[in-house]
Amino acid sequence: MIADAWSVFLNSGEHYATVLFIGVVCAYLGLFCVLRGIVFLGVALAQLAAAGVAGAFVVADALPPALGESVRSTGASLSGVGLAALGSFGLAAKPHGSRIPADARVGLVYAGSAALAVLLVWRSSRGLAELRNLLAGDVVVARHEDLIPLWIGLSAVVVVHALFWRPFLQVSQDPEFAQALGLPVRRLQWLLLGSLAVAIALSLRAGGLLLVFGFLVLPPVCGLCLGQRVRGVLGYTLAAACSGGLLGYLAASAADLPVAASVGTALLVLAGAAQLGKAHPLALGALRAGFALGAVCALFAMPLVLCWDHEPHPPHLRGDHPTPEEEATHDHAPRDLGHADPAGPEGEARPSLEVLLRALSEAPDPARRVAAVEALAAHAAPLEARLPGLLGASLDDDPAVASSATAALLRVGASPEGAAQLRRATVADEALTRLAASRALVRGGHAEAVDGLLALLDSEDLPLLYGDAVGAELRRLPRAPAEAASPRDWRVWWAEARGAIRWDAASGSFVYSSE
Repeated sequence: MIADAWSVFLNSGEHYATVLFIGVVCAYLGLFCVLRGIVFLGVALAQLAAAGVAGAFVVADALPPALGESVRSTGASLSGVGLAALGSFGLAAKPHGSRIPADARVGLVYAGSAALAVLLVWRSSRGLAELRNLLAGDVVVARHEDLIPLWIGLSAVVVVHALFWRPFLQVSQDPEFAQALGLPVRRLQWLLLGSLAVAIALSLRAGGLLLVFGFLVLPPVCGLCLGQRVRGVLGYTLAAACSGGLLGYLAASAADLPVAASVGTALLVLAGAAQLGKAHPLALGALRAGFALGAVCALFAMPLVLCWDHEPHPPHLRGDHPTPEEEATHDHAPRDLGHADPAGPEGEARPSLEVLLRALSEAPDPARRVAAVEALAAHAAPLEARLPGLLGASLDDDPAVASSATAALLRVGASPEGAAQLRRATVADEALTRLAASRALVRGGHAEAVDGLLALLDSEDLPLLYGDAVGAELRRLPRAPAEAASPRDWRVWWAEARGAIRWDAASGSFVYSSE
């Protein structure tokens, strides 16, 4: 397991770097929020950005597919930034004659934007899956093109704060003294809040609310516990963000856990240790050294994973190539599938990827489609190129084809990287892709994918022919309703059963904890 986790971490590349970049920028900005006593404002801005992203999802559903995808990727970030910026300026203003305290206005915005975000996402075609991504995020499966705006925006924030770091600090600590020094206090406050809104909105799109909240609040707590002067507080704040990002990402890679939740838990443990150890000189010194060492390791790991080039493609997954026993019982080099591709792993001729995908969709003989599935599972092409074919074949009308593809998907889902790509497919545009990916994850022991099946129950874009397939898959779970149930009944059942079932590796199925 350690070797697998290390392999996954080394191949994480820009995703690990993105988590660390989000952590450093949000922790730095969170320190200003703590110094100014506006931590809750940062949380409210994150909820406003979430409402903006959710609104873009709803608009994207109403547009043609090509335009809708553009709005979903680029428009979501822009709407999140815009709404967060408007909220920061509005909440920072002090309306004359208002009887509503500033804290109450922040709470009003927080509650209203949170409710609006949930309602908007609920109306989206992907429903609960979108809501889960908005709250917890999944930076591990973020595409390169989705991360480019994040890196550009956060880099701009870093440049602004590199130029105005000292004035921002003076305005945050003592606005009256800054005014006496002749600083443009009001404009600096607007610029500080605007940069906070941009960083939160862009980070939210990739990392989710949980990751942003954690980095905004917990590292500054560590810095205030361990540091004495401003530079020391800032240094330990950034060290806590780096250490928590590294520990959380390693834990997520080792145990196949969500990155945001793992990083948040690691930051919470670090904050608790800093709080407990600040009163004891020996413990305080050890904690300071540990935080510094963790930051050095985290920064050293960044060029390591970015430059790691162990394989030209993402590493092959367990089960991608047949075992010797499978070679003895199956012919994994299907015949009559078209022109061969000489790039097989042992130098033997293999059908090209295009030929295999065409055979899956066009071959009338089920035996040829089964052979195409087996060849596709063993192909040397990257998983993201092969996965759509395997997902589609798992819904084939012929039981033998569907069974072969499902077995291949279970082998894919057995590795953290394969499971991550299947999770990404659970929020694809096509309902059948979401169905196949959710079903494969559930059959592989990933209980969280049940939410994806539940979201399909009242999905408008799922073909009527496959509506019964969702219910049949849910009824495979222990103590599921035996008769046909409404989507609401299924959700009520799952809310009660979620914490009571566990995966039994011996039987390869879910069982009740009491069983």
